[in-house]
Amino acid sequence: MRPIYIPDFVPSNGVFETLANEVSWDTRAGNRKESFMAIDTALRYSYGKSDAVRRTYEASELHPYVRSLLHVLNYRMKSEYNICVLNYYENQHNSLDWHADDSPEQDPNHPIAVISFGASRYIYIKENDYKGKVPEEDMFLLTPGSLFVMPAGFQDTHKHKIPKHDRE
Repeated sequence: MRPIYIPDFVPSNGVFETLANEVSWDTRAGNRKESFMAIDTALRYSYGKSDAVRRTYEASELHPYVRSLLHVLNYRMKSEYNICVLNYYENQHNSLDWHADDSPEQDPNHPIAVISFGASRYIYIKENDYKGKVPEEDMFLLTPGSLFVMPAGFQDTHKHKIPKHDRE
């Protein structure tokens, strides 16, 4: 079970700047800005297992560009995505540690798609019990406009992270 990586999935000309300026960003994470959008704005999304780090987000209306991206993504991937969690990494020092996207509101049988904008960033993957240096084949450079899809069930067997640029 390997992720799918498509380098030039969507054009990124000016989109990142538009989203950065027009989206209402939540800064509770501290190491990145976040925004949770959904077709159904009554939805909630929780992140973090322990009470100390658990955050719950109320869905906001999809930004028009995000709505069009969902449409393209659903058409091209023959899927039914209906939410979007935007993570905004302002620089190469913003990061996200090892984790699985396994909040109780998520369907583990649905793939998770990442569309990247802004600075190119690596995403690393590993099997849950793996210890040691991440092999190069498990490091993916997410360039602006690229698509990275973690298949259904991947969150049960793997973890992923966005490292700081100078760390593994």
